Amino acid sequence: MKEGTSKPKGVKNWDDAAQVTKAVKRDGFLLKNASEKLRGDAGVVTKAVQTDGAALQHADLSGILRGNRKVALTAVRQDGEALEFVPSDLRSDREVRQNMQLAQYPA
Repeated sequence: MKEGTSKPKGVKNWDDAAQVTKAVKRDGFLLKNASEKLRGDAGVVTKAVQTDGAALQHADLSGILRGNRKVALTAVRQDGEALEFVPSDLRSDREVRQNMQLAQYPA
């Protein structure tokens, strides 16, 4: 788990989709600073996990996006350890596990 990532100077409104998307493209873990609404936005969360798979832990509090297969695959492709934040029903998914292994042990 990443610690100590600070809020970037360019983001004045963590409820502004454009500003947050730009920030998470640079550092996906900044998703933790986004408003609850944007942590539930599939586009913002996908951009975040493309940059840092562990950002999945900061996705929507309801767990809907964490359980979204496409979002989960994107996260574990980027960082195999993101599997920790994927719901148990998807952890056993063959493709999710293969992508986790590929991220951890690249050829």
